[in-house]
Amino acid sequence: MAGVVLNCKRCNSIFQKVTTSVNCSACVRLEEEQVTQLYRRLQKSANDGGISLQELSAELDIPAEEIERYYLDGKLTTGVMFLKTPCQGCGETIREIQRKGRFCVTCSEDTANKAGVEVKYLQSIQKEEEAERRRQEQINLLRKSQPVKEQPRKFGFTRSGQ
Repeated sequence: MAGVVLNCKRCNSIFQKVTTSVNCSACVRLEEEQVTQLYRRLQKSANDGGISLQELSAELDIPAEEIERYYLDGKLTTGVMFLKTPCQGCGETIREIQRKGRFCVTCSEDTANKAGVEVKYLQSIQKEEEAERRRQEQINLLRKSQPVKEQPRKFGFTRSGQ
């Protein structure tokens, strides 16, 4: 069965598509090598508190747009914790921990407040869910531990044998 013939999105060469990639095999290999280089450098920057997108781009000679695309596609996995990128709102350089998408936590909360949306942190949501789960467990335990009372039937008779 023949594959579809496409132009590579990266280098524009013609190739036969046999996987889900829209790039030729040479560009796929190059991309994998770049991601590996980025990941290793990000891991090394852990001791320094991270590295900015621009420094990483200059050091590894990989365009900042490519690095940002790898980040947004989730290809940098845990190394992304050490990548410092500018906030799209205020421009301040932020790390993954201080980020909510493309914005810092402050800009994200300000935007949500302006829109009238209540901001809840994941930890508070998890605490509320855990408290609700415990409350339900206690209710279930109380129901199980209470003896079943026999209800008198009409005319004062009760069921026997139960």
